[in-house]
Formats: sequence, structure tokens, C-alpha cells
Amino acid sequence: RGRWYPGDEERRIRIGSGAILYPYAHIQADVGDGATISNHTVVVRPVPEHSVAVGIPARIVRRDDTGPRAAQAADADTSA
Repeated sequence: RGRWYPGDEERRIRIGSGAILYPYAHIQADVGDGATISNHTVVVRPVPEHSVAVGIPARIVRRDDTGPRAAQAADADTSA
């Protein structure tokens, strides 16, 4: 089954909030929050949060673990 049918819960793909998808990106797997998918990229495996994916098949070229969101998460962990 290469197609997605309405009501077919097991085949739904999740696009995270704040994700940026450039033109002609082919998404076949989940994309994390804040991730960036370059143009003409074919995503066949899940892309982690706050990372940049390029190529055919998609490769992760950068992960933003040092950005302001990561700092906020680190502060939340230490304040508990």
C-alpha cells in the first residue's frame, strides 16, 4: 500500500510545529518540531527536532542543540 487513505491511522505522518518545509520536499516519515527540510529532499526516516535535513535520501547535516529552545529546556530541567 503506497497510498494514504482517510482513516488509515497507522500511515499518518506527523509534521512538528515550527517545521520549515521547502518546495518539492517529499515527506514519507515524521518531521520533528522546528526541523528544516531543504528543497528537493526525500525524507524516508524520521527527522529529529531542531535539525536540518538535505539530500536524497535525507541526511541530517546540523542539529541545533545549543539554541534558545535548548537553553530553555535545560533551565526547566534544573529548576525542578
